[in-house]
Amino acid sequence: MTIIGLLLPDTVKVSRTKDIEVPIDSIKPYIFQLKSWTNWIYGADSVQVTMTGMSKDGNPAVMLMGGFEISIREKTDSTMVTVWKSKENPMQLSRITILPRNKNNAATVNWTFEQALKWYPWERLSSMMFEKIFGIPMELGLEKLKAVCEKRPYDLQ
Repeated sequence: MTIIGLLLPDTVKVSRTKDIEVPIDSIKPYIFQLKSWTNWIYGADSVQVTMTGMSKDGNPAVMLMGGFEISIREKTDSTMVTVWKSKENPMQLSRITILPRNKNNAATVNWTFEQALKWYPWERLSSMMFEKIFGIPMELGLEKLKAVCEKRPYDLQ
């Protein structure tokens, strides 16, 4: 088991992408302000959310959402990088990038989660489940982000 585990990658990445048909400036507040994440992150409406710390722009820099502490690591004009920590899971890096389309009248939003893995065989083997564990909530969240930005009803179907 150890040898098989060592043959697997030491980092796992899960990525989802969604096209949103509104100008980039209409999407940015939902991505670059943690307090707006409660409008689209899957499950955020059913857990306690607390904002703490302030960033240079006066917005919250840390969000406690359910069992996760989410903190801003880096912010550029097109990318938001956050660190997700919880008692149950090791640190995970989240990167949300907005890519312009149609002369900035639409955008592609790419969301990636990345987690470094230890050498333990059970940890490496369990990484094969990350696609299901993270992918589905990410897909649902991006679909809700699209609905919110395009100002249309959101349906889980």
